[in-house]
Amino acid sequence: VTPLTLNTVSKFYVHPYRFAMPNADDPFGDGFLTENLVESFGWPSDPLAQSHEYVEDSHVIRARTGLTNYYYFMPFALEHSAVMLYRQTAPDACLKAEWAHPVAVTRSVRAQGMVALEVVFADIADRALVVPMQPNSARFSTECYSGSDAWVLLNLEVNEDPQTVLQRVANWRGLRSPIQLVQRELADFEHWRVPQPTHLSFAELKLWRQSEAILRMSQSRESNRPGRYNHGLMVAGLPEGGWFSPWVRDMSYGLLAFIRMGHQREA
Repeated sequence: VTPLTLNTVSKFYVHPYRFAMPNADDPFGDGFLTENLVESFGWPSDPLAQSHEYVEDSHVIRARTGLTNYYYFMPFALEHSAVMLYRQTAPDACLKAEWAHPVAVTRSVRAQGMVALEVVFADIADRALVVPMQPNSARFSTECYSGSDAWVLLNLEVNEDPQTVLQRVANWRGLRSPIQLVQRELADFEHWRVPQPTHLSFAELKLWRQSEAILRMSQSRESNRPGRYNHGLMVAGLPEGGWFSPWVRDMSYGLLAFIRMGHQREA
């Protein structure tokens, strides 16, 4: 996920690693690339963001435009590939989606009082699910999505039931407002952290906390299943860097860092 100065997400990969599966016709090659679903998803017509930052050295990105804050993050508590976008003012703002693949059909999905739009592509098996955090006022049209100041974008794999995934989102959201979801994400991240060394300077402490965040972001949390055994893999770089692939070298570095920091479960 790459928020740009245009207040949009410019990429959304369905997996946290570059190659989704090996190519039987080229067993020593790189394999088949992980699909990206979007070229732009957000509020491109808004004024340029004046600043970007990782909030409290976490994975939560905040962009500022005048008095408006934008938040982007991939929730750790939601066991699914997903990104939440939150524009803190003007829920009727027009969120536009420019998909990376031609759209074959869209369908409405409902579960637990929530509504979502399932997007089926013409050339790939992966699908997208667009979920407004204010379902009662949300509107979907061919021009844009509006009526909600926060949206969650998810991917749906082959044979994955969109209603089941929407129920998962509803359970994660509960009765929380978008800003409460941001606050909970930050609080949960702080709770996950381990005690930091007491002798660090201010700059060293920021480096420690940022390194801790990068380590957590770089570890795959996808569940293992037949033909896919990737839970816990460390990628060499975050998307969309050219080497967001798991390497023994980088997994060794990550293992040692987790152990030295005190994150035994991740190690």
